[in-house]
Amino acid sequence: MNIIANGPGELEQYVEEHFIDKNGLLYSMIDSSTGAPTTEDTFRGNTGSSWPDWKVEGFTKSEFACYENYGMVNGAFASAMLLKYKLTGDQSALERARRAFRGIRHVVEIGKELEFGFLPKIYGDRFTMETSTDQYLYILNAWDEYRRMEECSQSERKEIEELIIAAVEFWRKRNYHFTYFIYENMKWPPLRFPSFLALAYNVSGDKTYLEEAENILRENASMMPENSRFSDRHLNETELKTRDKLIYGMPDGVSMDTLNATLYLRNHPTSGFADIWRSCMITMYLEGIRTIAEDGQAYTSMYHNLTTGKLRQADVIGDKSLHGARTGWSTMILRGCLQMAQVNSAFKAEVIAHARRILSSFDHINKFNYIAPEDADRLPVEYQFKSRFLSGDSISHGLWSYYLLMELERKA
Repeated sequence: MNIIANGPGELEQYVEEHFIDKNGLLYSMIDSSTGAPTTEDTFRGNTGSSWPDWKVEGFTKSEFACYENYGMVNGAFASAMLLKYKLTGDQSALERARRAFRGIRHVVEIGKELEFGFLPKIYGDRFTMETSTDQYLYILNAWDEYRRMEECSQSERKEIEELIIAAVEFWRKRNYHFTYFIYENMKWPPLRFPSFLALAYNVSGDKTYLEEAENILRENASMMPENSRFSDRHLNETELKTRDKLIYGMPDGVSMDTLNATLYLRNHPTSGFADIWRSCMITMYLEGIRTIAEDGQAYTSMYHNLTTGKLRQADVIGDKSLHGARTGWSTMILRGCLQMAQVNSAFKAEVIAHARRILSSFDHINKFNYIAPEDADRLPVEYQFKSRFLSGDSISHGLWSYYLLMELERKA
């Protein structure tokens, strides 16, 4: 399974045999013990009946798990396969990417129950009102990559560009507000959207999109990168008192900020904000790489001592969120690091070394987990189900990282 030593073939075959649903989408999670979609038994010990206990009213926990991150997983997988095709000419990789796009088109059709351009989380392969900006980001990025390829037919390109505009307009017409689970009509962080708008501008030529993107950046650039975890701007009273700052969620933070930057820079490379985006990518790389454990996985939570500058694994064993368990989502951090090095060449050598070390450590399928099985006891009993998943995010980003590494080494 070691994709550095043996290549990615075995892992890609595992995806084909275990992760693909009837519509061509990769599942967000499967049960690690069975290699099949989750069942209610996967959640044994969990008594929660509503979100955030992996449950949305009207759907089972297993229906939730299979599709909660479908956009991130399938966008990342499509990008990985498109890059594999570009690097190797392997026609099967192109077909796998196209299959993922067909699966996403299935989601688009379901989303029409609300409107064209709505990309819902289809728990149980059914319509829901749930979505998130990160699902959109990965899908938009993959569509953008494909529409630029010679292999994308004129009719495909036309459809994709219509979908891109509809998806961006979904957020724009709502002034970037939309309900997120229990948070009604939530205002989404503004820095999520300049990349969407730059893409819409590139597709349409309508400068209104670009003006809106740059207005958002002018108003919010001081908060870039959006998901920095080490910045003092996020200190709460406890952190000020103890001088220990909680570092959490780095895979999500690094992966989102670096992909937003990549999408923006690809579509508006001459922007006056381009250097800020590139600098933000460096910041997220430097933060994210510090949270990678020696075994190549990432710590879910750590403490950064503001006096000494040292990091330590969070150790409130049995706590819902401060348990410091490891996760296979380190591949999400790594993908962001590799994309950072593509636009900041001074970091190429060290990122290549990190990538080879981290990917080499994923020598068994169970390393591609949501929570490391060996760390299950760090979680309360009712949340230990999180250690029973194989993660589509971890696997798709592992494959994407492999091909980004191949691309970077060819340029080095």
